[in-house]
Amino acid sequence: MKIIKTTPTIFKRIKSGFPLGIKTIIALTGIAGTIIRVLTLTGIVFKISEVLEIGLGCVIISFIVTIIKGHINHLPSQIIFEESIDGTYVAKYCTRESLKEANSLTKPFYHHEYVDDNIVELWRQKNTQGFVGIFNSKNELCACFGIIGIEESFMNQFIKGRLKDNDMLSEDVLSFEETKKSSTPYISGVVVRDPDSPAGHRRACVMIWTMLEYIKKIFGFRKERHIFALAVSKTSENLLKKCGFQMYCTSTQRKDKLNLYQLPITKEAIDNILIRTGDYSMICKIQF
Repeated sequence: MKIIKTTPTIFKRIKSGFPLGIKTIIALTGIAGTIIRVLTLTGIVFKISEVLEIGLGCVIISFIVTIIKGHINHLPSQIIFEESIDGTYVAKYCTRESLKEANSLTKPFYHHEYVDDNIVELWRQKNTQGFVGIFNSKNELCACFGIIGIEESFMNQFIKGRLKDNDMLSEDVLSFEETKKSSTPYISGVVVRDPDSPAGHRRACVMIWTMLEYIKKIFGFRKERHIFALAVSKTSENLLKKCGFQMYCTSTQRKDKLNLYQLPITKEAIDNILIRTGDYSMICKIQF
């Protein structure tokens, strides 16, 4: 397999640091304007050219801040696989068999939080469009994720740490139509086959991109929502942080002894993750 790495373009750097750059220029022009007004009251007269030079200085400093922020964000190099053992991918809703296979892959990572196959299947039956599998050109399961809605009374206790995954029954899971209205969807059962291999890295990127497309299509941005996820390992916790998730409830406060994170479902938040992950629409066909 031949791998080519290309560093992020200056445009991607600027796009990543743009929000901070805007805040910087607003702050600098405000400060400069205040100073000019104060000095004018003391009798100092500024030429138009001098004011323009000050304005230009604010723009230059803001641009530099934008570039620096883009680099600090540590956008990963784009990895292009000219040849891959997976070929292309298809993302589609899980069946009973594919979800069972995906759940078996979670066992080494979830440990005491592993949920039995029968319970997971009951969740899937309650919301048959809540679990998505990523399959390669050989129709082999490469990755999977679930995004489900949870009944409000259970979710309130869950995010406070008083309940955990294993406590959730089928009646606590919302139907697909009810999930679309939920303001607190929950990411469950995220897994990638062979995550530490080059192919696993590609699968993870494809899965994240697919998950973002799912969120955009199912939930949109009109309603205020926050999506929740547990950090079941150090690797998953680092990934959540890099995607902009914020700590909601620490492990010491929780029955499951895991950190709980949340992310607002906004266009800005999703776009920021897409900048880091990349666009995989050319190699992954979505069937939902």
